[in-house]
Amino acid sequence: MRVTEEKDFSDGNRVVKPVVVKELTVGEIRAWHAKLVSTPIPEKVNPVDVGLFEVPMPDLATFCDVKDFDAYTQSEMRELIEVARRLNPDFFQYLARFLGNPYAASPSPP
Repeated sequence: MRVTEEKDFSDGNRVVKPVVVKELTVGEIRAWHAKLVSTPIPEKVNPVDVGLFEVPMPDLATFCDVKDFDAYTQSEMRELIEVARRLNPDFFQYLARFLGNPYAASPSPP
């Protein structure tokens, strides 16, 4: 059974950005990995997309129903990452073991 969690971001009065974060299936993880190893690295990679957080924004989109993170604050992004980590601990352990991402298995900084 797939686990999902809805995270609501509000402007103080009302929810303005409800986001559903999901637990990935094994098949989705396989597809993510196949795409990762088969996609050539573009000549120009946006350093903000891949380096601002320990989880690149294109990968974070795999876990949730958000495709454009421009309207999200840094603290909201960290909250999304924490929910994704909580729902997908084995995936993040996989990143740490096989892809050499030392930050993947540890919690996000405060």
